Amino acid sequence: MKKLMTLASLLAVSSLAVAQGGFQSNASNNNGGFGGFGAAITTVKAAKEARDDSLVAIEGSIVKRISGDHFLFRDLAGNEIEIDVDDDAWNGQTIQPNERIVIQGKVDKNFSSTEIEVENIIKK
Repeated sequence: MKKLMTLASLLAVSSLAVAQGGFQSNASNNNGGFGGFGAAITTVKAAKEARDDSLVAIEGSIVKRISGDHFLFRDLAGNEIEIDVDDDAWNGQTIQPNERIVIQGKVDKNFSSTEIEVENIIKK
């Protein structure tokens, strides 16, 4: 009798697992939220005028390394700004000087300067 009860319990538990898990079709409801970065592509000039911690995305190129993880970035209009690139922002990519990219990050205003803390780099 104990074996029969154990077998019945195992069957009941395994049928519950099949009913709950497995494949979910694309038609199922997804209650997720917004997945984008949240900033339209803008310019260096607009970033310099933006408030501290504003999200920005700017198309242009890295001109040169200033020091460590700080670089000089030039947008398509020719305006330049210092950027601070997080290690994981490179996404395993090697970026050449003057290669066209989009940087995504936030404005960091200090007493005497404005820079962008880059969180993501996308090759164009």
